[in-house]
Amino acid sequence: TGGLGGLGTLMARHLLDAGAGRGVLNGRRAITPDQQTLIDDLSNGGEVAYIAGDIAEPGVAAALVDAARETGREVRGVLHAAAVIDDALLSALEPDSLSRVWAPKVAGAIALHEATTHLRLDWWVVFSSAASLLGSPGQGAYAAANAWADAFALWRRHQGLPATAINWGQWAQVGVAAALTMDALDPISPAEGIEAFDALVVADATRAGVIRLRLDRAAVAFPELDQLGYFAPLVAELHDLTDDTWGGMEALRTLDATAVHDAVTDRLRTRIAAIMGFADSRAVDVDKPLTDLGMDSLMAVRIRNAVRGDFGAEPPVALLLQGASLRALAADLIRQLDLAVADDTDASGGLRERAQLRAAARQRAGRRRTGQRA
Repeated sequence: TGGLGGLGTLMARHLLDAGAGRGVLNGRRAITPDQQTLIDDLSNGGEVAYIAGDIAEPGVAAALVDAARETGREVRGVLHAAAVIDDALLSALEPDSLSRVWAPKVAGAIALHEATTHLRLDWWVVFSSAASLLGSPGQGAYAAANAWADAFALWRRHQGLPATAINWGQWAQVGVAAALTMDALDPISPAEGIEAFDALVVADATRAGVIRLRLDRAAVAFPELDQLGYFAPLVAELHDLTDDTWGGMEALRTLDATAVHDAVTDRLRTRIAAIMGFADSRAVDVDKPLTDLGMDSLMAVRIRNAVRGDFGAEPPVALLLQGASLRALAADLIRQLDLAVADDTDASGGLRERAQLRAAARQRAGRRRTGQRA
């Protein structure tokens, strides 16, 4: 499935070149002339058929099995690579958007399972995502659908059926996984991805992540990594090996007002630079609104989460999006924590008050739309 997508085409060509006698590709729409040319090219490696239809709809998976067997061959492998990405913060996630992401991955997997349980398959692979392994701000629906696929692979194993879920990181050039852009991820080349796919299928693995993770960047941009069992010791070792001047909240409480302001500002600057993709933290001007530096709503959520992890307090996302600078953010945080009195507190307080008033206005408007009363 997802047969004419970037990853689907890449894997189809690889499997046919490796000796698959017949490949059946599936996509939701009728093929275009350019796609027909692609299929003709793939046919040089073996028989190729294309079946149009939504894999989540009844009958489509069975049609794929029939197409695979119509020349007398037996089905030996299933690759479920269908995926849809529709990014939104959870607060803005609509049912239709969730359904668009959920249906191809989840309903499609169920349909393929039901259509192939009577077959003697060598392998059954679902392409999942690092979004369900690491988290990816703004991709709650996508992460949920892929987390379900991960669990489904384990469930199939418990039924005595082959299943492998591969949590792909960012790909170079191909597939929806190429859109999974995180500063902490380096792209996987097509050759590396194919090598990993072969290794996991041969090893009969149930689930594995294939990710080129820059742990030094990830530990800064995603502080919650140290709460994940696999990564916690790696992050701890990284901290031991690096010259990290951050001493935590206990150290802050021993400093005078000027030193507190400098320490908080430096820590925030490091976090913000990592999240926004600046190689040099000095690129974050202390007096320039973060929105002017390119911060969007997803980055604002990540910054809020990072601040909460470091300080146990958090700035409202609205504060970040309504013109707060690094200096104002530091002053607001110092005020929240009652660490010291900084000269910038009044300015940050004004920004926070305006952000709270606007948030309250949005809540009142939302209640009016739904008929609720304050």
